[in-house]
Formats: sequence, structure tokens, C-alpha cells
Amino acid sequence: MNTDKTNSFWLATNFILLAVISVITLKMNIEHFGKEQFGIWIILSSIWGFGSTLDFGFGTTIIKYVSEYKKDDIERISILLSSSIFLFVLLGVLIFALGNLLAFNVYFSNSSIILPELKKQFIQIFLILGLSFFVKYLTIFFNSFFEGLSKFDLTSKISILQSFLILLSVIIVTINNYDLFYLALSYLIIAIIVFLIFVFIFITKYKSYKLNISFFKKSELKKVLKFSVSVQLMSVFNALIDPLIKYLIGNFYNISIVPAYEIARRFATAISGLYFNTFKIILPKTSILLTYDERSNFINHKLFIYCKFGVLYSGIFYGVLLLPFILFIKHFFSIDEAILIFIILSLPESINNFGYSIYNFLLGVGKVHFLSGLQLINLITTAVTLIVGFTLFNNALALIGYFISVLIGNILMVVMLRKRWNLNVPRFLNDVKIYKLILLIISLFTLTIFWVYGSYDYLTPVYLFSIFMLIIFINDIIEFIKKLFVEIKIKF
Repeated sequence: MNTDKTNSFWLATNFILLAVISVITLKMNIEHFGKEQFGIWIILSSIWGFGSTLDFGFGTTIIKYVSEYKKDDIERISILLSSSIFLFVLLGVLIFALGNLLAFNVYFSNSSIILPELKKQFIQIFLILGLSFFVKYLTIFFNSFFEGLSKFDLTSKISILQSFLILLSVIIVTINNYDLFYLALSYLIIAIIVFLIFVFIFITKYKSYKLNISFFKKSELKKVLKFSVSVQLMSVFNALIDPLIKYLIGNFYNISIVPAYEIARRFATAISGLYFNTFKIILPKTSILLTYDERSNFINHKLFIYCKFGVLYSGIFYGVLLLPFILFIKHFFSIDEAILIFIILSLPESINNFGYSIYNFLLGVGKVHFLSGLQLINLITTAVTLIVGFTLFNNALALIGYFISVLIGNILMVVMLRKRWNLNVPRFLNDVKIYKLILLIISLFTLTIFWVYGSYDYLTPVYLFSIFMLIIFINDIIEFIKKLFVEIKIKF
């Protein structure tokens, strides 16, 4: 099995296990702690989830430049790492302080989100989660280094271990009827274990790379900063969406709906995340494309293949298999609001699977200013439409705004390919079978309207929808299965 396929296998395996375990732990936590208390946990932990993205682009930058230097410039990688690690520590401390400042001034002072009698308890929990964030933040540095070396199999195995440790800790907390304080403490312990594993492997297996103050160089740091600042803006705008949505739901709608949103979000993003993680190899592959001809060749001969598979992937998981996911959410969680939100979130995620490869190509070739602008548009559109939507509809239909922003962003990315590399857009869209994605989107939107305003059995439209999607994508599914069997025969 070649390196790309090995990496893709472990990335996919990691994400599948992570998705399954996260669903199990989410179910256990909601039942154990209740919708209200765990809803507060979700809102507060989203602050540190957002904080994890505030690496000022150094994580992505390390991946890009380690990939670029690894062939013939080991010393330069040592310079890159030594110039970045100290900034990671300083930024981690700064973000920890800012996170606490935000929480105490926005969340803990808002009685509609955190009741006064729960304030003291959640302050303790929040501080422990903050320490866990800091350790995870430093772990990003080592994780990015290994991914830059295309050691996705290694990072995936460590992530799988982390997932099982989290599951074990949730089981222990549930069996012993511990409160959220002990859950937060277990997260901190697991974060420390994972960090130490990364450090041990780096020290023992990769001795040719150094972390030393003597390798610190301002010139290298300036180059990294020039690229990373725009990457950071892009990451910040993107990462703000999740905590923003949760805050607006809690403030403008209902705090008890936050767990329903979290369930739906985890399912929707887990499906697309499997695709994203499997093809995470695109970033280091595109980072080494330096000339116009190399990049143009990648667009014309490889990019459309990834995008075409993204359309098929969306058709299978958000179309043909939508019914099983809905039935699972209904019977496993028994929260009907989560089903509607899941259908709505399937709209933007279906488009994201198509555009993910384009996004990573643009990131790999350094178009970070453009991508930052896209994420800013996404953030503003989502915020405005959510506020307006909750005011007008007072239901989950307000989340349609997120779909609109994602659609705009993907159209603009295709336009960028046409302007910069003379992409033949009609041929490209025809090759990726974009018309099938359009049919999927229209059908999902229609299903959403039926679900909100229909007065009959709400599962009937889902049955019809899944059958229709099977008819649309059946030929592509058969073609994919045939290719898969051919590869298996060749391999064995």
C-alpha cells in the first residue's frame, strides 16, 4: 500500500472511530448531566475550541513549510520549529487569559445562559478546561510537524488512543455518578498524556530535527509570519461560526436547544469530516507545487477528480443514507429538534465536500488573503441571518443562512480558479457532475420545508427523498464500487 493510501486509511479510520465515540459520549453526557447543564458545558467549551484555532496560522504554516523543506533542508526545518515553539507557548498563555476575560464578561455575567446558582461550579470547570486547552494548544505544534512530514498514520493512531481514553473517562464518570468537575479533570489528564506521547516520539525518533534557541532566526520568523497572519484570520473567522451559533441560539432562541444543535452538528460535520480527513493529504501535496505549470496541471488532471468524488460522497451520505442517520438520531437521542437541524446542516456540508479540495489547493498555493475574505463573508452572513431568522421564524430554519454563505464562498473559489489559472468552468462543472449536487441541494431544501410546515408523518418525505437520491446516484455508486474492486485485485 503506497504512502497516500496508508495515510488516507488511517485518517479515515481515525475519523470514523472519533465520530462513533463522540456520539456515544455525547449521548451519555446528555443523559447523565441533563440538557441544561451540559448545554452550558457545550457553550463554555466552545470558547476553548475556538481558542485552539488561534495559533496565528503557525500550525498550517508548519505543515506547509515542513512539507516544502523536508526533501533537502533539514536544518531549515529545525530553524522553523525553533522559531515557532516559543511563540506557541506565549500565544497559549495569552489566549488562556483572553478566554477567561471573554467568559467572565460575556457568559458568566449573562443569567439567561448561566443561572447564578450554577456560576461558581462552572467557573471551576471552565478554568480546568482552560488548562486542558493550553496543553492541547502546545500539542498542535508537534501534530503539525508530523503532518508536514506526511506522518498522518502516526497522528491518527495517537488521536485514536485519545478518543478511547475519553470514552473510558466518560464511562467512569457516569458509572460513579461524578459531576462535570471530574469530567473536566479527566479531559485535562488525557491532554497531558497525549502531549507527552508526542514529545517522546519527537525526541526519540526524530533526532535530526532540533528544538533549540540557537536555531531561532528572525528572518525565518518574518517569512512565516507573512504567510501565517492571513491563515490565522481565515482560521479565526471559520472557527468563530460554531461558538457564535451556540451563543445566538442560547441568547435569541432557547438554551435547551443547544444540545440538539450539538447533536446535529456532530453528525453533519462527522460525515463531511470523514471526507476531509481522508483527503487531508491534499494540503502537503499542493504545498510543493511551485510553478504555474505545476499548479495548472494539478487543476486540470487531479482537482476535478477530488471534487467529483466529493459530489458522489455528498449524494451517498446526505442523500441515499440520510434516512438511517435520521432514524438513529431519533431513537438514540429522542430529540426531534436535532433531526431538523441535521437536515438543515446537511445543505452547507454537501457543498463543502465539493469545495474542500479547491479550498486546500488555494491554501497550499498561498491564496490565504482570498480565503480569509471568504471566511469573513461566511461569518457575517451567518451572524446576520441567524439573528434575523430567529426573530422572524423563531425556529431552526434560521440556520439556512449558513448554507447561503457556504454557497457564495464555493462559487467565489471556482471564479478564482478561472481568473488565476484559466479554468474552463463549464467543462469542470460538467466533469464533476455538478447537476447532481444541485438536485441534492434542491431536494434537501424541499425536505426541510416539508419537515417544518408539513402536517403529516414527517418520515414519509425522507423515504421518498432517499429513493430519489438512489436513482440519481446509482450509476456513480456502481462505477465507484467497480473501481474499488479493481484496486483490491491489483493490490492482492
